[in-house]
Amino acid sequence: MTTALRAFAFLSLAACAAFAHAQVPMPFPVDVPMIWLGTATADQKKRLPDKPNNYVILFEANGQASIRLDCNNGRARWARDGFNLVISPIAGTKKGCDYGSMDVAFATDLGEVSGWRYDGTDLLLLGRDGRAMLFVAKPRPAAKN
Repeated sequence: MTTALRAFAFLSLAACAAFAHAQVPMPFPVDVPMIWLGTATADQKKRLPDKPNNYVILFEANGQASIRLDCNNGRARWARDGFNLVISPIAGTKKGCDYGSMDVAFATDLGEVSGWRYDGTDLLLLGRDGRAMLFVAKPRPAAKN
């Protein structure tokens, strides 16, 4: 299944509170680059980036987050308590990305995050306003022999 199709299918279910009733928490994906596949809003609108690899967040163990926002880079602080998650406003570069970039939408969505769910593969960041952002781990380069 293509990345866009997977994201669309998953985000269609996200509004139905995917992971919402998880009883056994998986470890939060610290120091794992997570690629944004898209966002579903409370009113069922979907944002799917054309180039998901241009939208990445890395939650570092020291409470910092490194964020790729298409042609821009940013930093933020993050804190987690159980299934609650807070991401501070992003400080970043302000280059003019190409037309169609979703850098502002991605940053806005991250600013609304208030919770998370992780099943070991897919990370779902949940917004205060009902939005749900879907991420997958960025594949690690194959080890050279």
